[in-house]
Amino acid sequence: MQRAEVERQATRARDAGQEERARQLEVKVVELSREPEPKIGPAANALEKRGIETERGNAFRAAQARNAERREWGWRQLELRFELAERGRAFVAAARERIGQLWQRAEAAMEKIRERVMGQMERSDRSADREARRAAVLGRGGAEVQRQDQDISRERPAPVELDPGRRDAILGRHRDKGQERQSSPGRDRERER
Repeated sequence: MQRAEVERQATRARDAGQEERARQLEVKVVELSREPEPKIGPAANALEKRGIETERGNAFRAAQARNAERREWGWRQLELRFELAERGRAFVAAARERIGQLWQRAEAAMEKIRERVMGQMERSDRSADREARRAAVLGRGGAEVQRQDQDISRERPAPVELDPGRRDAILGRHRDKGQERQSSPGRDRERER
């Protein structure tokens, strides 16, 4: 009964984070972990003192031996538990440190990626500036370049029929007055207008 109560107290202390108190209570649990030793009685005690072994004396000595062995195993178990807890704390501390290092490396890598991306964006901005300067030198305005990009996806209206003289001038054709080709009916209509 005492042992069970001390075990409960040790568990509560461990759960509350009171490691030193829990250790003291666990030591007490080991000391209380024993079987009851039988009573020898006055008659058997007198015989045992004279060197004569009795049944009660043998039971008493066997219980003492078992309790000593149980106590020895309890101490070993307790030492192993303490060592395991210490190793566990060391492992957790090392793991936290390693995770911290990995986290720092990941942040550094992300920062490098961010710098590269920003650098590429700046380079593309610079190349766009270069294109605008080039267009300005060649006589094209930057607004026209942007407008051309926007016009690509826009639907265009059907071209308006130009008058033949302007069309020929654009195409680089020069007509002599005496060399008129035979015209199509559409051209004749345009000329009449």
